[in-house]
Amino acid sequence: MSPFFKQCLSRDVINKLLKPAVGFAELFGPKKRDLTDRNIEEAIDPLFDYFDENLMILHNNLHSEVFKAVMRWIWKEIVTIIELIIIPPLSDRQSDLKPLSDNELMIVLKWLQFLKQYLHADGNGVSIEILENQKYKEISQIDKFYNLDTEQLMQEYLNNQIINTLDSQKSQLKASKSVLHQRNLGTIKKRKSEKRQKNDQDHGEVILRTLRMRSGNKTKTFLKQQVEERLKKSATSAFKENSAYSPLKPVPEK
Repeated sequence: MSPFFKQCLSRDVINKLLKPAVGFAELFGPKKRDLTDRNIEEAIDPLFDYFDENLMILHNNLHSEVFKAVMRWIWKEIVTIIELIIIPPLSDRQSDLKPLSDNELMIVLKWLQFLKQYLHADGNGVSIEILENQKYKEISQIDKFYNLDTEQLMQEYLNNQIINTLDSQKSQLKASKSVLHQRNLGTIKKRKSEKRQKNDQDHGEVILRTLRMRSGNKTKTFLKQQVEERLKKSATSAFKENSAYSPLKPVPEK
């Protein structure tokens, strides 16, 4: 499925939509094309046709839980592909990928909405909770950062890190030092909820990935430093979390 998804959702499709083939008579006419939502949706009609043909077959032949898992996978693939149209993967190196124009970004974000509506199927398909996952939220809000200049992006990233650090310190102060309390089911669920809320506020990765499309030595140095620091913090956080929930080992008797 993934290769076909990538074929239907790509920068090439955007280019064809914005610059359709024209005849000789149109060469000297107005070059700008006013796109409607229907034009934008029609550009990915092959993908909708594919879903119309195959999703019902899967629904009729798979166990309901397996079908739900397949639908979650499909949505995850769609979101990932759309995200990679907009920004490159996280890395400490600058990318050759060019930023989308305002019109191009608008098209991609509309595709995301159209596909979400299709798979939700007026409440009969994939639930909103699954569709509006963390990656979806990040993509939906990306226009807040996408057109900032390089200096603004760097400052926005640093501000974001300060806020996240303060929030993390507050959460640690609230946490009980009792090992028994830490393993209480209600407390675990609360911590997971707090972690989701923290992720909703953390735009750091999106900003760094956007910065990869910016040139200059200052950007190069900033990316290297901040990505390395981010990886260190992530590793430390994962170690602490695993330590908090790992089973207690009995102390051997002497």
